[in-house]
Amino acid sequence: MLERHTARIWMLRDDSLVTAQVASDIPRHVSGLLAPVLWQTSGLDGMRSQDERRASYTRTSVKGALKRMIDPVGPYRFMQWKGLGLGAHAHTGWFSPQPLTWGNGRSRPLSFRFALASTAPAPFPVFTAAVRWQSSEPWNPIYTRLYGGAPYEDLIAEAEYTRRCAQLTHGRLRTGHPIALYKWTQKGAHLLHAPRPEDDRCDSVLGESFAGYITRRRDEGDRVEDSCLRSNHNDHYQSAILGQNIRLFRCPWRFEDLELALFHPREPAHVHAIVADAMECLHWEFGTPMRYPEFCLTLAGILGRQAALLMTHGIVHGALYQHKQDVTLAGELTDFDHSVFLPEELRSGSDSWERRRLVQQLFLLANHLTVLLEAGVLLRESVSLMALATAFLDAFGEGVSHADLKTFLEYCEQHPDAATVDGMVGGDPQKMKNLDGFQPFFGALMVQLSVAAKTR
Repeated sequence: MLERHTARIWMLRDDSLVTAQVASDIPRHVSGLLAPVLWQTSGLDGMRSQDERRASYTRTSVKGALKRMIDPVGPYRFMQWKGLGLGAHAHTGWFSPQPLTWGNGRSRPLSFRFALASTAPAPFPVFTAAVRWQSSEPWNPIYTRLYGGAPYEDLIAEAEYTRRCAQLTHGRLRTGHPIALYKWTQKGAHLLHAPRPEDDRCDSVLGESFAGYITRRRDEGDRVEDSCLRSNHNDHYQSAILGQNIRLFRCPWRFEDLELALFHPREPAHVHAIVADAMECLHWEFGTPMRYPEFCLTLAGILGRQAALLMTHGIVHGALYQHKQDVTLAGELTDFDHSVFLPEELRSGSDSWERRRLVQQLFLLANHLTVLLEAGVLLRESVSLMALATAFLDAFGEGVSHADLKTFLEYCEQHPDAATVDGMVGGDPQKMKNLDGFQPFFGALMVQLSVAAKTR
């Protein structure tokens, strides 16, 4: 049933465990790599101790959930499995379950905890995330998730919305490219102790609810913390059933990976490795060797063009407020599962919540540039934040019409809080962790945008 893939990953070769949708046009050298995967430490070969799990976790340029292909597919050279629980946030919680203080030299520290909330050696352990502002406050659970799978509804939405983005922008928006989608079957869910689907149809999202799944786990003897049920993160899902998908990317690293290497804890060698990989990816794509400052300016321009395409076509990504894990260091956007597509009439003459988010998206993408600046300090490379902002805004200005830019500025003038950190955060601690301290940068962006509009 299982084929050893790396030191920590198993590839499942039993077709009865999953229902699959696979792209029909993928090359042969890629199709042989397509299969759902599981952590080695997820229970199939026995759960190891926390110390052994921590020792087995090594940060390398090709991570366990990601494989470099022998030959590229168009602009893509990397495959990534989504749904393993190997993201930046998840591995922080798994291997460092202590409270994390996120200050980064900014105005207010925030403690953000990921705790394993399930003790049974099942392939799908449960974990919960919680936040608090002060050490004297109780932990406030914000969401609960399962290792080993992503919500199947999200995977379906991401595939559909990513295709829609490509259609709207005629393929110009840089995104990950979904090529395979897996849903655990009833047999697979039983074997892996996962939430049970109502049936095995690929287009069905019905199945066991999250509360029902946790209750069943308890009835079967698993010790699950009450905090799992106090989070409302899963309330909007029709069921808790899980799956995985496989996507192609230009670059394996996200801005979140670089930020975590900089601040939790500060790991210079890891920062060097991430930056070297990202620079090599853009070098391969554009055929031009780059020093770090040129790399940063190139990436700033890419993000500016991305922002222009999103605004021009009314695409609201929807998940850029809380973190920086949905943009790669090649400027690719991913995880469109909560995106909104605004019709043209709502992009200019509306005070809707969606339009506000469309406007704020410019600042949220530009905010990623601050990570490049922080990395430059550690690497002893001279990078100017204003130079990055100028490259970003120049590319943005070239990609939007004068009418769209004028409409954007008029909205910000009528709703001045829309371009502020407080207006974007709204009291959400996750958003504050991501954006706190950057109001001066956002203000400088508004000044440059206003000047650019007057000179066009």
